[in-house]
Amino acid sequence: VRQLNAQVPRDLDTIALKCLVKNPRGRYATAQGLADDLTAFVENRAISARRASVAERTVRWFRRQKRSVVVAASAAVAAIVIVIACLIGTGIYARSQLGYLQLNVATLAGDRPEVADVLNEQGELQQTISLPMREAVSLPKGAYQVRLAGAGRLSETYRVDVAAGDRESHEVTLADAPLWKLSLNSPHTCGFIKIAGETRVVVGPQDTALPIVACFSGHPAIFGGNVVAASPALLWKADWSPDSPRLATLLGAPEQRTAWRQFVAAWSQSGHEPRLVQPAPDLDGDGTGDLAWWYSNGVVAVSSRDGQPLWWFRPTDSSGAPGQLAAPPIVFVPQAPAEGAGSSRAVIVVLCSQGNETWLEAISSLAKDAPAGQVGQAVPDRVEVRWRQSLAPDVATTAAPFADCALSLCRIAGRPVVVCVARRQLAGVDPVTGEPTW
Repeated sequence: VRQLNAQVPRDLDTIALKCLVKNPRGRYATAQGLADDLTAFVENRAISARRASVAERTVRWFRRQKRSVVVAASAAVAAIVIVIACLIGTGIYARSQLGYLQLNVATLAGDRPEVADVLNEQGELQQTISLPMREAVSLPKGAYQVRLAGAGRLSETYRVDVAAGDRESHEVTLADAPLWKLSLNSPHTCGFIKIAGETRVVVGPQDTALPIVACFSGHPAIFGGNVVAASPALLWKADWSPDSPRLATLLGAPEQRTAWRQFVAAWSQSGHEPRLVQPAPDLDGDGTGDLAWWYSNGVVAVSSRDGQPLWWFRPTDSSGAPGQLAAPPIVFVPQAPAEGAGSSRAVIVVLCSQGNETWLEAISSLAKDAPAGQVGQAVPDRVEVRWRQSLAPDVATTAAPFADCALSLCRIAGRPVVVCVARRQLAGVDPVTGEPTW
C-alpha cells in the first residue's frame, strides 16, 4: 500500500499486507484478531502483526525468481572458473618465460658483499642483488646490463642474455679503484722507481719541442685536506731543453746539443726509449737514491731532488769513436774500508762495444771537493770513470746492443764480482778495481 501512497502509516500497511498473505497461516487467525489490531492502530497502540524479516522476503523473492536465479548463479560460477583458469594459465606462461641468473664474484676484501644492479635495455633498474649470491635469481627472458659496484673499487658493467628456462652463470669481478691517473702521449715515457722507501713515477719528455721531465709521488694529490684522485702528487718538474741554464753548462759543443736532442727524441721511439737504472743509485752520497737513465748511447744521471741532470756519460772506444751500451747497466755500492770517504757514492758498471772492441767501465759522480776531470776520463760535468777494463779477444762481441749480452753482480767466495756475459763467453771483474778475477 505504501508503494502506492507513501502517506499510509506503516502499521496500517502491515495490517493490510498480513491480510493479503497467500499462505493462510500468515494471515489473521480470526476476524477478532484483525479487529483488535485495527482498534490498536486507531488508539495509537502497538499492533500484534509484524513485517516479514529480510530473510523471509528474500526466500519469497527467490521462490518467485527461481529460474532467473539459477541462470545468474550458473553464469557467475562459469565466470569465476574462467577467471581462475586465466590466472593459472598466465602464471604458468610467465614462469615458462623466466630464466635464471647466477653471478659468481671473488670479493677482494674478505667477506664484504658487493652489490649488482640489474637493468633492462632501457636502463631501468629491475633488481638489486647482494653478492655473493646464495641462489640464482629469476628474470624474464631478454638482454640485461649487470652493473657491479663495491667500496674502493671500480664499477664494472656486464651484458648478459637470459633465455627462457635456462640458467646463466657468469664469473664477474671488480678492479681496484685507481688512486690517480696520468695522461701520456706515449706509454714509453713513464717509469717507476723506489726512492727512500717510496715508489715514484717519473715521466720523461712528452714533447721534443718542450722537453719537461716530471716526478710524481705514488700517493694522490691533496688540496685543502681533500684527496684529488685525478692526479698524483707532483714532486718536481725539470726543463730539459738544451737552452735551459743547467744544460747550457752541461752541453758545451754543438755536437753535444745535437746528441742531447736525439736522446730526448728517443723517448718517443718504442724499443729505444731510455730506461731507469734499478735500484736507484745514490750518486751524490747523500743517502738518497738518484735517477739514472740508460739507453744505447750512454747514461744520464739526474738528481732526485729537482730533476736536474748531474752528468752525461757517453762511451768511446780506444780511438775515441762513440760506442754503445751492449747490456743494461748494474749498480754497485762500494764498502767504506775499500773506498774511504767516498764509498757511499754508487758506482754504475756498463758493458760497451764498438766494432770488434768490447769493454767494461765503472762510472760515478765525482766527490764534491774534487774538480772535474781529476780522476779517470773526463766526461761533461761531474762524472769520473773509476776504471776501464777491455775484455779479452775471445770475449769480444760484434752482436747488436742488448743481444746475447748481460751484466750481473754476484758474490763469489764472499767477494763481489761483476759477471759479464758476451755471447757464449763469461768474464769476472772486481767491481772496485776493475781487475779480472777469471
